Order: sequence, then structure tokens, then C-alpha cells
Amino acid sequence: MSHETGIAPDEKLKEEIARCKTSGDVRVLKIVIKNEKMLYEMTSNVESDFKEDFKTLIQIVDNDSPCYLLLRTDISNNYGFEWVLMTYVPVSSKTREKMLYSSTKPAIKREFGGNQLKTEYFATEKSDLTYESYMRSQDRSDRPFTEQEIELEKVREAERQAMRGLGDKVKLSSNISFPPTEAAIDAITNFKNETANFAQFVINGKEEIIDCILSERNVSMDGIDGLVPRDRATYNLYRVPVSAADGFIKDHPVIFIHGISNAGTVKEKMLFSSCKSTFLQMLSSDSVGISIDRKVEVDINDDQITEQFLLSEVKMKEQAVKKTFEKPKAPGRQRANPKA
Repeated sequence: MSHETGIAPDEKLKEEIARCKTSGDVRVLKIVIKNEKMLYEMTSNVESDFKEDFKTLIQIVDNDSPCYLLLRTDISNNYGFEWVLMTYVPVSSKTREKMLYSSTKPAIKREFGGNQLKTEYFATEKSDLTYESYMRSQDRSDRPFTEQEIELEKVREAERQAMRGLGDKVKLSSNISFPPTEAAIDAITNFKNETANFAQFVINGKEEIIDCILSERNVSMDGIDGLVPRDRATYNLYRVPVSAADGFIKDHPVIFIHGISNAGTVKEKMLFSSCKSTFLQMLSSDSVGISIDRKVEVDINDDQITEQFLLSEVKMKEQAVKKTFEKPKAPGRQRANPKA
């Protein structure tokens, strides 16, 4: 995969990531983006257990400055300790910073590798950086699974395996295939299971893949606009909250948003246009089963994705459904032909 923003870890950061994966002494690695460069800022060593050391995060981050935090858990696998990738982007951050940290995250994941990254976590304020908030956000935790949780995890894993077989079906032509990456499959699974309400996908034409660059839970309707980049096209899945969509179609309608950017290349625009119908077919297939209630295209450079806009789109769909399935009026009583 190519770097979505062209920003890659510098040599010092690569060295620190390698040290974190092998030494076992580092609890937190803080990464920042400055002057279009991804840089190592600091590390914090293991002092206690995972829960206690979690408290240090509030002191490590700055109130108004976004950063990435790699946090070492106390769980290990065959490759070493498992890690959590945290993205801290305060609400007060500039729109460009939000987009930059959203689009650059895949570069860290590629550098660190998938064998030791346990999960991801997204925070917008310091109050999110508590052990309790983190545990509430996770489907799986360090506690033993109950029988019900074990069965649920089996179902989810079966869904993931089924979706991995869909890769060969995502095609532009007989010669070009665009299978979803593991990150995209996981994001689709989480969205379907409603453990995430927003997922963002991009097309990597060079690698011929569809990748996920963002998967979040509890994204507000007005918060979407800051997550959609202005300098490239994206596919976005969003599930409208129950409270906001009261009376519309169903309890939590799903909107597919195709973000179109004037800054994108002609080739990129053609790829997104050509892949869209096939990608939507994959989402609505029996194996995946995500019902899309509304599909919209948005010119990201000119339009804002607001709550008012999204709700109006859902309402338009509802009205169209009602009109389509409106029961025809019963015919009036006909008079019998008079006898001659």
C-alpha cells in the first residue's frame, strides 16, 4: 500500500517503533506530525500494570495538540506484546489537522505491522483517555469471555472469513481487481455489528485494493464533515443515531456518502466512479448484509456535510419509499349495464 498522505515515519521514529516491539520496557510511544513529517516525540516506560499506566496518558498529551499514542498492553502473543494504537485529535483541532491524522494513520499501522496491534482507539478530549472509557469502547477486553461472548465472537469471525472470500468479486474489469484489505474487512464487520457507526474507505489504484483509513464509533452527524478529507475522494458509511432519525425509514438508517474532491486526479475520479456500484453490491450481498438506505454524492470542496443535510437526505428517501409503495385507491362502484 502507498502512504495515503505521502507522510511516512522518519528514521528516528522507525528505530523507536522497532525498539518498542522488541524491548518490552516501553509502555507509551508518542508520535506527532509536524511540518509534513511524522516524528518521534517521547516514550514512557512501564511503571505498573496496563490499567495503572493508562493514567499517564492525560499528562502525556497536550490539550489542543493532536498526536498518536502507541500503548503497550500486558498481553503477549507469539510475536511479542500486543499494542493499542490511539489517535488523539481534540475537538479544537483545525480541520486540516483532523484530516491529516485520519489519513496518515495507515502509515503507522504498516510500519508497526499487524501482528502486535491489538486494536485502535479514538479520543477527542482528555476525559476519553481513561482506562474505563477505553474498556467501554472495546468489544473484547482482558476479562474472560462468557459463553454468550464466545459464541458472538465465533459468529463475527465467521462473518470476517466470509467477507474475505469477497475480494475476488470486487472488480472493475476482468483484468483489474480491487479486493478489500484486512483493515477494510474488519471495518465493514464492525459497522455491520454496530460497534462502529462511521467507516471511511479509499481506493489505492497502484496496489489495486480498497482500504479503510478510518473506523470510528459514536461519531456525531456534525462530526463527519471534519473527518472527510478535502484532497481526495472517499467512500463513507454512516449510521444515523436512533434519536436523530426518529420516524425516518427505520431506527438507524445507513447513508453511503461518496466524497468527491476537485483536488483528485482524473484517474482517481474514474476509479471511484467505476468501483462504486461493485463496492455497494458487495456491502448489500447476502454474505455482508449491510442495507444502504440512502446514497449521496458530495462535492467536498464546495459543500459541508451537516446534520441538517444528512437528515434531509434520509427524509427524502423516506418520502420516496412512501410514494413508491402507496396503496392504490379502490375503484369506484360501477353501475351495472341497464337491461335492453
